[in-house]
Amino acid sequence: AFSIFGAFGGLGAVVGILLAGGLIASIGWVWIFRISAIAALILLALSVIVIPVTPAKAEKAKVDYLGAITATAGVTGIVYYIITGVEYGWGNAKTIPVFVVALALVALFIFIESRVHSPLMPLRIWKIKSFTTSVVLAFVSMAKFQGIIYYANMTFQEVYEWSPIKTALGFLVHALLAVIVFAVLGRILPRLPLKPLILTGFLLRSGTALMFSFVNEHT
Repeated sequence: AFSIFGAFGGLGAVVGILLAGGLIASIGWVWIFRISAIAALILLALSVIVIPVTPAKAEKAKVDYLGAITATAGVTGIVYYIITGVEYGWGNAKTIPVFVVALALVALFIFIESRVHSPLMPLRIWKIKSFTTSVVLAFVSMAKFQGIIYYANMTFQEVYEWSPIKTALGFLVHALLAVIVFAVLGRILPRLPLKPLILTGFLLRSGTALMFSFVNEHT
């Protein structure tokens, strides 16, 4: 199941990258989002037909609405501050108030989670060492990965002056290898010790980030 999921994820990356390059080069970048929306609606319609309806539970589920609202608004505010801070300045009157409110909402979210009976994020899970470590590693790892993707895209188009199609083809190495590696890992992963595998992957990403720091127009 893991190998199939990973392989289809890699194939999706290949198709998405090539499709995005083709759309940018032809009818415009906005169609990347329009086609994504159309595809999502088609999948939604298919899911109504394909996914079986489970019987309703006798006990009504309790939803942490306040936690959901404060967490979403808080994180959105922090993202807004990071994005607009580059343009307006980190201490600008347009950004600082939003950041302060966002932090207050995150703090309120934590307070709510410590009080409600059915919290969205039970605070006790942070006492589990493996969980906390995994979340921190995932955060740092994905931050590096997305940074590298963004930096590579800028290098291809702004430094090398590649076209959108050629830029898309530049990412094919990563996408195709993802298909192969996930398919192989799905077979051998159950027989491998997990911790060394995670550490190896983390070190490879760190090495990649370091290599990218030396890239210039002559690389």
